[in-house]
Amino acid sequence: MDFYSHQDQARSKSFWLLVLFAIGLLLLSTVTTLLLGLALRQGAEHPDPQLPLFSLTLYGWVSGGVFLAALLAAAFKYLGLHSGGRKVAESLGGRRVLGSTTNHQERQLLNVVEEMAIAAGVPVPPVYILGESGINAFAAGFSINDAVIGVTQGAVDHFSRDELQAVIGHEFSHIFNGDMRLNLRLVALLYGLFFVGNLGRLLLHVSDSGSSSNKKNNGGVLLALGIGLLIMGYLGGLWARIMQSAINRQREYLADASAVQFTRNPQGLASALKKVGGHQSGSVVSHSATAEFSHLFFGPAMTSQFAGLFASHPPLRTRILRLDPSWDGHYSRSTPNQGQEVSSKVQPSATAALAGSAQAALAMAAALPAALNVASREPLDACYLIFALLLDEDDNLRQQQLQGLKAPQRALAYFEELGSLQPGQRLPLVEKAIPSLKALSESQYKAFTDTLMGLVQADGKVSLFEWLLYRLVSHQLGAQYSPRVEAKVRPHKLASLSNEVAELLSAVAWLSPHEEKAKRAFGMGANSMGLYGISLLPAPAPSSLGPALTRLQQAREPVRQRFLQGVLKAIKQDGEITAEEGEFFRVLAVCLDCPVALP
Repeated sequence: MDFYSHQDQARSKSFWLLVLFAIGLLLLSTVTTLLLGLALRQGAEHPDPQLPLFSLTLYGWVSGGVFLAALLAAAFKYLGLHSGGRKVAESLGGRRVLGSTTNHQERQLLNVVEEMAIAAGVPVPPVYILGESGINAFAAGFSINDAVIGVTQGAVDHFSRDELQAVIGHEFSHIFNGDMRLNLRLVALLYGLFFVGNLGRLLLHVSDSGSSSNKKNNGGVLLALGIGLLIMGYLGGLWARIMQSAINRQREYLADASAVQFTRNPQGLASALKKVGGHQSGSVVSHSATAEFSHLFFGPAMTSQFAGLFASHPPLRTRILRLDPSWDGHYSRSTPNQGQEVSSKVQPSATAALAGSAQAALAMAAALPAALNVASREPLDACYLIFALLLDEDDNLRQQQLQGLKAPQRALAYFEELGSLQPGQRLPLVEKAIPSLKALSESQYKAFTDTLMGLVQADGKVSLFEWLLYRLVSHQLGAQYSPRVEAKVRPHKLASLSNEVAELLSAVAWLSPHEEKAKRAFGMGANSMGLYGISLLPAPAPSSLGPALTRLQQAREPVRQRFLQGVLKAIKQDGEITAEEGEFFRVLAVCLDCPVALP
């Protein structure tokens, strides 16, 4: 399968569909203005044939009013979804799968999600199961830090491990390609447009139910305005849904191609799609909220009589043939409870297709001590596991740190277990604990972060690992407990952030103990970003890097991506990526909400 060409085609078509989407809404505004002008000319108490059918003033009022009403309604809906993927999963009746589960199917699902997240270099998302017999899955959220993965019970029951991994890879592709944010924005936009239609219906009702004198004086205006809003709202919503479906079909092709690129296993995804086609319930999700979120799913979650226009997904046969051109056209029929797994170890099938650092990351995660794996699955134990990572090697200082903990023996036991870890295993362990930490209450979260900061500052200085751990945990959990305020001015050029780039890139470069290597790394990174005027700074203290990172977080996504690509060039310039460099890059990518996997 030529997945690179499929990715390019899907991206190109998605762009032009968005252009058509905007053009369609502009045309609907024009038609609505014409109808409103005709209604005003004919429906007034004293008809005036001289009134123009179309005027820029009227067009401006119509477009502006509709835009404002739709924008306010869409903003209301958008804010309602701003808690991220968790809100979507709960709206669909999803049940959170806790890390402490002993159900072997749920354990396998969590293992696969953890493996794919670690291999991809993104935070491990919370996982939800929908009590549906249909075979389906979805990813939802505004960023990699509030994303969730949802899987139906039918998928858990019928997919083998390879098939489940392929489908999870497909959903991770939506995370990588930015589809989650686009999809939730489309949900809000559709809500806003249909709100305009409902407003028009209300005005029609008011114009029809008023007194005879009011009808005579104002009925024509209200009637015309109601008709205009009704047309704009419902035809606009209809057009938006058609274009939404068309855009989503292209994004599904892109996710299929990206999943194959990620797993290098087209047969796993093809086999999963064949099971969907052969299953009694297909991929249908019967929940009442399905219509609102149908385009988020792996397969079509609803049946439609107008499949050509409103189909949220490409035809199943077409998707399978792209993955398996030799397919004989017969779907697979399966029985439940296939592909079970009790162990959390990575199976050969999960890593055979992954190369380089992705496979190394999976191997490291799989080699974590059992006691630490178990601890990462319980919220309270996960807290003490993170505390243990910050305990000092010096006995006296460690005793001072332990005195500030409610259960010091628990942290000390984990500290002793951590002694067997390799350097590259520390952050994967933290990332495995994140979903458990997201189950903390607000008061527990505050106590947790206060304790975390106390442990970091216990010796009066902050090491690079302490800074990285604190930034990683606070960034991933912070959005859930204290939503971030968007910057009013978002830098759109990397040159305007040259001071911040110089500071962070210098910190990366000085991970090399040799000055010449540090200079080469810095130069390679700066040149790839097009910043030829910045120079290597003296090694900055980790505690001073916070403001620079915060400023970069406010930049637009292309700026952040360009910065990360430059950092990647810097750490690769000597032909190897050390564990410390990998940890630094991984935390930067997570904190900048740009999932970039190490090669």
